Amino acid sequence: MIMSNRCQLLQLPKYLVSKRISQNHIFCTRAFSSSFLRRNEDNSHKVDLDALNKRYGDFFSEVDDPFELQRGLNNCFAYDLLPSSDVLESALRAARRLNDFAVAVRILEGIKVKCNAQQYKKYLHVLQPVLTELSIPTKEKLFSN
Repeated sequence: MIMSNRCQLLQLPKYLVSKRISQNHIFCTRAFSSSFLRRNEDNSHKVDLDALNKRYGDFFSEVDDPFELQRGLNNCFAYDLLPSSDVLESALRAARRLNDFAVAVRILEGIKVKCNAQQYKKYLHVLQPVLTELSIPTKEKLFSN
């Protein structure tokens, strides 16, 4: 009875109130509201690419814990954009400094997943001196045989 009184007090339209289940109970349903989506469509959360690259470049150059490295990589790759080659270089150097070979290879896998084949080849071309210096093979080279 409480629910039916509440629905009557709110004067809900008929399409929001489903049929009676018993004499004393009425189920009220809400229509989908997109006001939350519209309210959050403002452009106040624009990402400054230079600031983002600087922040993650500094973070990876100073990280000293494997867990923090992985957390930083998760946060960095969560954006809908690819980090610059400088950020990736500092992340690769951090992975090798922390003796985490698997994370170094996974960084390259993350790049491959987030971009198309041509962009991936360009990233590998730019990062090739670092990959050679740090002895980091790509997944394709590891499993070529």
